[in-house]
Amino acid sequence: MKAKKEDFVEIIYTGYLLDGTIFDTNDEAVAKTQGLDSSNLKPLRFKQGSGFVVKGLDEAIIDKEVDKEYEVELEPEQAFGKRSKDLIRLIPLTKFYENQLNPVVGLQVEINGQVGVVKSVTGGRVLVDFNHPLAGRKVKYKFKIQKIFDKLEDKLNVVFEMILNQTAKNITVKDDVVSAELDLDLNDKLKKYLIEQIKKYLPELENKTIELKSTKEAKKEE
Repeated sequence: MKAKKEDFVEIIYTGYLLDGTIFDTNDEAVAKTQGLDSSNLKPLRFKQGSGFVVKGLDEAIIDKEVDKEYEVELEPEQAFGKRSKDLIRLIPLTKFYENQLNPVVGLQVEINGQVGVVKSVTGGRVLVDFNHPLAGRKVKYKFKIQKIFDKLEDKLNVVFEMILNQTAKNITVKDDVVSAELDLDLNDKLKKYLIEQIKKYLPELENKTIELKSTKEAKKEE
């Protein structure tokens, strides 16, 4: 079986710089050989074409067979992008003090929703680089597709993992109603957002009624 566009897949992968340095992996065997913590590693599940992984890896899984190992080398444009001078900015030191931060070189900071790294602190101003740490670098990935999901219930759980990093319980599909229980507090705003995301990733559910319930609510009803 080969992966197609917009398939829901589960993959094991390892990302390398061209000198062989590992910058990311969810492969327990690789992590252990590198002396990395493997206790929380798990396969990555996502919908192809959703932008959930870097573009080059996303495209590379198309037409690849399940349970076969592959390797792909990516240019910066297909990985973490080119470095941009516009993403290197001078920020007043007072901005950091207002947020009770003491900027030092190498500190990772979040400003206006953007994550950057402090490069220098001089003359009351802080130079922060908001480029991705691997921007401008060629990288390669070794990967294996472990599963391709066909059942609606499995696809729904992939969507929940992508959005919430958790799976649902008691998923049922009956006539025009799809229901699921999630282990989190659900308010109307969150339910609306989740339903919008589900229908975006699963357009075949556009005309279905989606009912989301908290497991905490379910326990109260018992």
